[in-house]
Amino acid sequence: MAKQTASEPQMQNASEHQSKYAFVIAACCFLFIFVDVGMVSTSFNVYQPYIVELVGDAGGSLVLTFRLLASTIAMVFIVNYYHLLDLRVGATASMVFAALGFFIFGAMQTLSGFLLATIIIGISYGLGGNVAMTYAVNRWFSNDVASIIGVAATGSGICAIIMPPIITFLVETVSLSWAFWIESIVALILAVVVFALLRNRPSDLGLKAYHIAEKKERRSAKDVSARKPHVFELPADMDLSARAKVALAVSAFCVGIFCVSAASYITIHMTSNGFDPLFVGALVSLGGLCLTGSKVVSGRMYDRIGVKKGTAILYVIEIAGLVAALLIPTGNPLVAVICILGMYWGGALNSVGMPVWAIALSHPEDRSKLIKNVQVCYTIGALVFNFIPGFLVSFFGSYEISYALFLIATVGSMVVISVLFKKYLRARDAE
Repeated sequence: MAKQTASEPQMQNASEHQSKYAFVIAACCFLFIFVDVGMVSTSFNVYQPYIVELVGDAGGSLVLTFRLLASTIAMVFIVNYYHLLDLRVGATASMVFAALGFFIFGAMQTLSGFLLATIIIGISYGLGGNVAMTYAVNRWFSNDVASIIGVAATGSGICAIIMPPIITFLVETVSLSWAFWIESIVALILAVVVFALLRNRPSDLGLKAYHIAEKKERRSAKDVSARKPHVFELPADMDLSARAKVALAVSAFCVGIFCVSAASYITIHMTSNGFDPLFVGALVSLGGLCLTGSKVVSGRMYDRIGVKKGTAILYVIEIAGLVAALLIPTGNPLVAVICILGMYWGGALNSVGMPVWAIALSHPEDRSKLIKNVQVCYTIGALVFNFIPGFLVSFFGSYEISYALFLIATVGSMVVISVLFKKYLRARDAE
């Protein structure tokens, strides 16, 4: 007994060390999400009017399409990629791809140059985005995984707050090239930081996955007995059927449609309906702030009220934003604000929701594959639908039809995933 007591200080020190370094890993996830998702995708929309001005509407659509295509192809190989390079080198390399892509964007402002650059940043997104973040968090944390994913995923939201005003200022006062080059420098600096701090797994430092302890002083004994944990693993005797995997793929596909395409075209939708570009730019920054808050809150929400209820809440908010998008032609600024708040808050369905779905619906040995498959289906949805808004606006003269389709895709995705959750998650929520 004395020997066990003497070892307690060492155990406490090890726990503290785990606490500190596990959260360093979460910070690294924040940084590569900032670059690989925020700079490459979320805040990149601010460049779209300038790109369209240089290469036309069709060229602008091609830039988005090639990025999504490159992301999709990269994701197909992501399991082998991280098996070969592991997390530290793989995540750093993805950020270097982003830096290189932004440099080419600034140096070669022709359609061919833009397409080469967008392929490279698409590879960055595919190899270093939400899939890599989910790998890292699952390795370093043994509980409250959704909460940590939510916090780490705020990297893209913070980027959407910080970068659009800086980009706009640089384009308007210096040049489009220098706006891209500044982003290239930022991506490269953050890649160096991630390489210096990121570690592949806790065992590299002689640690175990960190367990976040409850603060008992905040809970009474009654609360402890009443609270039921929401476990994010399938029971050993359960597995997804082939039909269930198809349903999950369809739902992720639809999330790609409304989370990517709806956000990509919202600035053009608003400005083409008479909203001032500066007002729209301010709304996008507000949306970034909203998305950041949503990721933190939704991650915590998933851990506290469960996957089914948390997902339903995010879908309702997203639907409200898309309904407001259909009313943009009214020219009402309040409608525009509601549209941005709803769409960006609901955007956590991608960065937090889908990783949690994959964790909830998989066994540990199958998790990497399911996370990859869900993300690939999401990106394919964005890729397939990316052509359609440009075609529809040339035919109908507005984006309302496109946003009606986004709304239909959202409702369809909600119905499909709700049915799936009802079948596979009922037993665990009741535990």
